[in-house]
This record gives sequence, C-alpha cells and structure tokens, in this order.
Amino acid sequence: MRVTEYGTTLFHLHALEANRSRQDRLHLELASGRRLLQDSDDPADSAEARTVRRQAGYLSLYRENIDRASATLSYADSILANATQLLYQAQQLANQAASSLLPSSQLKNSASALLDLRKGLFDLANSSLQGVYIFGGAQNTVKPYIYVDPANPANPNPDPLTSYVVFRGDGNDREVPVNTQLTVQDTMSGQEIFNTNPYPTNPVPVPPPAPGNPQDVFEILRLMADAIEHGNIQSGTPNFDQLMPLLEKARATISDKRGELGARLNLIEKVRVEIQDQETQLTIRVSKLEDADIAKDVTELTMRQTANEATLYSQGNIMRRTLFDFIG
Repeated sequence: MRVTEYGTTLFHLHALEANRSRQDRLHLELASGRRLLQDSDDPADSAEARTVRRQAGYLSLYRENIDRASATLSYADSILANATQLLYQAQQLANQAASSLLPSSQLKNSASALLDLRKGLFDLANSSLQGVYIFGGAQNTVKPYIYVDPANPANPNPDPLTSYVVFRGDGNDREVPVNTQLTVQDTMSGQEIFNTNPYPTNPVPVPPPAPGNPQDVFEILRLMADAIEHGNIQSGTPNFDQLMPLLEKARATISDKRGELGARLNLIEKVRVEIQDQETQLTIRVSKLEDADIAKDVTELTMRQTANEATLYSQGNIMRRTLFDFIG
C-alpha cells in the first residue's frame, strides 16, 4: 500500500484535531477546577457524586437542628441560672424576715420585695427565643404562664403581685432529630421545672382553685410573702417553717434541671463533632470524584502542546520534500 501525500496530510490533521479537542477539554477543567462537567463525562462517578451530595444535604439539615437546639438549650440554661440566683435571693430575704423582729412597715417592704422576685421568676418562665416559648413544653407557641385574679378570674389585668400563677403549657417536650438514630429535646416543660400543674379549665371557675401542687414555686413565694406581710411567720397553714424547705427544694429542682440541660448540650456537641467529621469525609469524596487534578492536567496540556508542535514540524518537513530528495 502506497503512502500518499494526501494520506500523510490527513493523518496529521486527525492527530492535530484530536490534540486540539483534548486541549480544549483540559482548558475547561483548569478553568472550572472540575473533572466532571456533565454526567456523560463519567456516568458512574457522576451518579456516585449525586448520592454523596444527598448524604451531605441530610447532614446539613441535622447540623441546622443541632445549631438551633444548642442555641435554645444554652439560652434555657442561662434562664435557669438566673432563676436559681433569684430563688437564692428569695431565701436570703425570707430568712432575714424570719430571724429578726422587724416593724410592720419593714415586713411589708420585705413582702413586696419577695413578690417582686416572684414576678421576676414569672418573666423568666415566659422566656422565648425566636417566637418559641422555652418552658411551654410541646405547646411552645403560646405564653405558658399567666396570672389569674382569685377574686375575679375574668379580670384582664390581674395584680401580678397577688394573683395565682397558672400554667397553660403541657408536660411534653419538643424533640428534633440530630442524626439518623437520635432525637434530642430542645425545649423543657415548666410543669417539671417550677412544679406548676397545668390549668385545664376554660373558662376559669369562680372562685378559681388555688394551685394544687404544694411544691409550686410561685405559690410558695406568694404564701411566704403573705406570711411576712401579716406577721404570721410562726403561724398559718402552711407556716414559714414548712415553706422554707419547699423553697430550698424548688431551687434544688431547678439546679437539677440545669444538670439535665448540660447533659443534653454535651450530647449535642458530641453529635456535632461526628457530623462535622462525616461532612469532611463526604467533601473529600466529592472532590475526588468531581475535581480536576490540576497538576496532571497542566502536565498533559504541556505535552499535547509539544505534540502539536512536533506534528506541525513533521508535516512541514514532509511537504517540503520532492522526488529528488528520494532519488538522491
């Protein structure tokens, strides 16, 4: 078979076209930093990359839940820390009133200060974060604690210093998933923190019943203030000696709940670290599947440029040869 000038030229043109096409591809990879520019480039790796990205998307949702739960629980912990300090102040105030012979005017001032602390605790119990009430249980979009005037339950503006405090939430906690196998409670019910029983009756009966739980911290503070104001420190039912241990127990309960919050936060942080590690591994996997090997592409591009130059040089030499070059 005779090799013609046309055949030689066509061979070189095909070689140049193949090199040029590959160079264009290498330029695209280097410009985008990606090896897979479309699914047809490598269907198997493209399918695997989509699967990995879906897994990363799920982890991202879990991480958002973790961030939200961590913020809520951290906020709840700070609220309970303030509540613990407030009850400590109430204990000091009550002890001072019980251990000294104060005139009636000063006893009234002490009672008023104790009721102010009660209102401060009421405000803490109604704390919310981004529209979610922390201590409402699963009913966390409704203000969990309200005042009810025992003399007139229909009173829209009851005196916060003398009224009952009632709970409108429930005993459930909202749970959010933080990985495929674990959910974490990101709210707490005030029913178990402040020992305030739910108030299910609607409308409120007349007269409304007094809070039924003897460990209800709001009622403890109200009864203590009433005893101090009327000088019934050693008398009354329950009397001061019975109320003081209940107040201490209420403070201890809140401290215990802070411990539970701390355990939840530690668990969340552990899961956060695990998810971050998983996200890192998935990112590395996607990078291996999709990203271009820059060093390899640059080396290949240089080699193909050299090959193009060699092909052009070879074709130019062949085109310059004549019959006399072959016959001497």
